[in-house]
Amino acid sequence: MQNFWIKNKSVSTNNDQLGTSHTLEKQPVRIVSLVPSQTELLYDLGLEDNIVRITKFCVYQTQNVNG
Repeated sequence: MQNFWIKNKSVSTNNDQLGTSHTLEKQPVRIVSLVPSQTELLYDLGLEDNIVRITKFCVYQTQNVNG
């Protein structure tokens, strides 16, 4: 697994649980949070502007979510 971001040239290659390789050409900027505890962590890390969807179980109100 390689994961690195260099200025405008970025590459991230990861394998999922089935062993399928996925390559991202640029850094993701939109986040869909499916786990309430991870949503809280994203807010604590200051990434709330990148969150576009959350679950109905998240304690953060939907008006705080972009998108």
